[in-house]
Amino acid sequence: MLSLTCKVSSFLMFVFLIAVCCVLVYLAVPGLTSSAFWNGSVWSPANEEYAFIPMLWGAVICATIGILVSFPIALGIALGHKFIFSPKFTGIVFAPLEALASVPSILFGLLGLSFLSPIINSCLQIAFPNLNEANLISGGITLAMMTLPACLLSCKDTLSLFPPQALLSAKALGVKNETIIYKLVLPSLKNPLLSCAFQAWSRGMGEAVALSMIIGRADLPWKVISPTVSEVVGANGSLEKEISSSFFYLSPISPGQTLATKLSSSELFLSWGNPVYQGSIMSLTLILLLATVGFSMFLKKPTEGSHQ
Repeated sequence: MLSLTCKVSSFLMFVFLIAVCCVLVYLAVPGLTSSAFWNGSVWSPANEEYAFIPMLWGAVICATIGILVSFPIALGIALGHKFIFSPKFTGIVFAPLEALASVPSILFGLLGLSFLSPIINSCLQIAFPNLNEANLISGGITLAMMTLPACLLSCKDTLSLFPPQALLSAKALGVKNETIIYKLVLPSLKNPLLSCAFQAWSRGMGEAVALSMIIGRADLPWKVISPTVSEVVGANGSLEKEISSSFFYLSPISPGQTLATKLSSSELFLSWGNPVYQGSIMSLTLILLLATVGFSMFLKKPTEGSHQ
């Protein structure tokens, strides 16, 4: 009976996931087939432009900055907990960090807005005098602070996969902790640790509440076309006018949007009644789903193999 219940539950979950994907694809078709979604330079419903690249760029930048900051810190603390720190010191360090994992993300957003973001901006203004107060870098560092506790717990669980017998044998031979870490632990658990990093990256891609307070939620163009007209000699020897364009890509020091902050806005309700507008919003949902679930499925097989 228990086996049948497990099989039915797994089948229903699979059917539910397929149904959600089918509904999203059906609703996203008007947006995916619109040239404004792929070729537009900015998200501007008033001008019927629904470019998704600025949101995708903002999400990737924030999540990447977050994981580049949080993962090395989390891995270092987890390695110290497993191989270096004393049990008393470990209890002092881990207790507050584990408690932070249950803190709502809106509190991190308020902390980043009132405390962290001004400090980051004051440091960045030395190199960038025209820095906007709301920018993607501040959002990424706030995201790092938010994902650090979960990343730490994930790294801690992953390091527990290292065989205790191998650790005892290495210490019995007089091998130093640094050598054990660099020569044994990290090479053998490389894939599971990478999986921890990408899981934290996926969580950053889907964060909306904290980032919406810090990055400005500005719909800026990902490219600015500046046409220049020049005269060239045509095939028949006559002068012809040629128009070329220059492009400006969004900078991490500028305000922006992410996929999740756009989906959490009121535009989800304003889009009803406009098939292309609604389809573009659903296309953002589909892209976010593929970006997060796709990485998890991609890293699952190598991680399982490394566990074995």
